[in-house]
Amino acid sequence: MSNNVKSQVRQQAKKIRKACFLSKSDKQSFERILMNILDAVDGPVIAGYEAIHSELDLGFLGLDLQMPKVIEGQRLLGFDAEPDVFLVPLLAFDANGNRIGYGGGYYDTTLAYYRQKKHITAIGVAYEEQLWFEDLPCEDHDQKLDYIITPKRLRKFTT
Repeated sequence: MSNNVKSQVRQQAKKIRKACFLSKSDKQSFERILMNILDAVDGPVIAGYEAIHSELDLGFLGLDLQMPKVIEGQRLLGFDAEPDVFLVPLLAFDANGNRIGYGGGYYDTTLAYYRQKKHITAIGVAYEEQLWFEDLPCEDHDQKLDYIITPKRLRKFTT
């Protein structure tokens, strides 16, 4: 799949996400859905992220999250404790659990690394409007998500 196609998807997806808004009722719904799924999956250590663009900000949840650290010269994200659950930011997702991020490969590399080591759960965090209605362009190294959570619903991609 050409990087040009992914680049075009990214550009359009950034515009869509930038226009999204999280209302008070959306926050309550998102928190309820997320807490239900976190109760159902294995692992006490949860990796989060810092909202640096227009990502859905997790700060209002009050969770004790492991925040990723970029290690110079590597695509593997560092954590103080090994996460069992990853809350993953994204620009767009499709109905098959694929995601498009910013294109650096950090989350694909990190998820692949931890999936080789142990069982993890990868949960994409998005607004409902970020659903891409076509299959996203994917490559062999792209890591699928186990779940996508939006303020409106939970989508499950694992069996």
